[in-house]
Amino acid sequence: MTCSVCENGFVEGNNGNVPCRPCHRQVARVQRYARKLAALMGLAGWTIEVSLTDAGDGNMAEVDCVYGQRIARIALSEQWASYSAESERDTLVHELVHVLFAQYSQLANDLLTAASESAGVVGGAALGCVEEWVVDNIALAWAPSLPLPGEKK
Repeated sequence: MTCSVCENGFVEGNNGNVPCRPCHRQVARVQRYARKLAALMGLAGWTIEVSLTDAGDGNMAEVDCVYGQRIARIALSEQWASYSAESERDTLVHELVHVLFAQYSQLANDLLTAASESAGVVGGAALGCVEEWVVDNIALAWAPSLPLPGEKK
């Protein structure tokens, strides 16, 4: 059996209809697309790295920004290959909006770490929840104006 995306001979079940983990062709395509979106969103100075390692917790994707550096690592869900073009765009835009908030988030985490343990836990949870809502609202408004995968804009 082969991967349905890159035909490299590695597959996870479903009679060869599931891309291998990680599928190098899929990673390269999504990384090119994420970098294109990042440039359009004012993040041209950032290094965007994409991996098909599991995003975890049922997330479609998650981003980790390297502290003090302009490096963002986006991990994609194992189901990424099944997402529509709109879901890919919307999800990547959401994660890239998190990158725009990286300095704020890192500063807030530093301040909360310096706070008492209980204040840090409660404050961290509250700020994380608020950030997620704000990021999602911005991404929902912004994404439709950005190109879909493979689309020139």
